[in-house]
Amino acid sequence: SAQKRDPKLQARFQDELKRLRKLGANARCADCEDGDTRFASANLGIFLCNRCYGLHRALGTHVTKSKVLALDTWSEAEVAHFAAVGNERANAYFLAKLPEGHERPGPQTSDQKVTLL
Repeated sequence: SAQKRDPKLQARFQDELKRLRKLGANARCADCEDGDTRFASANLGIFLCNRCYGLHRALGTHVTKSKVLALDTWSEAEVAHFAAVGNERANAYFLAKLPEGHERPGPQTSDQKVTLL
């Protein structure tokens, strides 16, 4: 799209994502709460750490559209989705659906255990 080819517009989107990344729960990975959120799931509207980004990529784009904040191109709709959803709102929804007896994964949780969730 023309938006994704416009360097000035992409720079503006990058600045907005950097701003959103620093707000509240967005500063920690939506999945494991690690403090390095340089990655994201565009369709879920969440910020992720490197490890969880890799796990999301393995799930496939039909489940989660994983992107690198500083390298990938963004649409206005994607950036607006992050502003509307973000980690706190997404987790309020998804963690409420976590089956009984399952705990939210943390930075030390094994990849194998996370993929079973």
